[in-house]
Amino acid sequence: SVVANLLNPFALKIEVETMAFAHLNYDITVPRVTLFRDAILDLFETEMGDAFSAWARDGWGQLLSYIGGALIWVRANFSDRLRVLQESWHAANEVGKRQMTEAEKQRMLHQSKKDQKRKDDEKPEKSVEIDPEVASTDSPDSSGSSFSGH
Repeated sequence: SVVANLLNPFALKIEVETMAFAHLNYDITVPRVTLFRDAILDLFETEMGDAFSAWARDGWGQLLSYIGGALIWVRANFSDRLRVLQESWHAANEVGKRQMTEAEKQRMLHQSKKDQKRKDDEKPEKSVEIDPEVASTDSPDSSGSSFSGH
């Protein structure tokens, strides 16, 4: 968390940048940061009373201002780049879908031609006439068969 990383500037910067990227879709402005910061500080003061010292108020105010400034800076410096990347990614995927669809059509057309050729090459089955003498009931039944089936 941000508070846990106060003594580690590198980790604090990463934590705040991560938070800023997570909030890119919000229109964060200086007046909104000020409003949010002051509302949080007033809440702390109301809830903690005299335990929320001027020193604590100043520290929290600086931290919240730092976070708000980072959110504004990241949005100002990276939102256009991320928008371009997102649009490019979307366009590349759409082209890929069209190519895949075209490739799939070609594969299906090829398979259809192969199936039709196979059907054309197949000869119709000849009808088989059964000789009445061979199909007589005098043949041994399956119970006398030497084949056990196991």
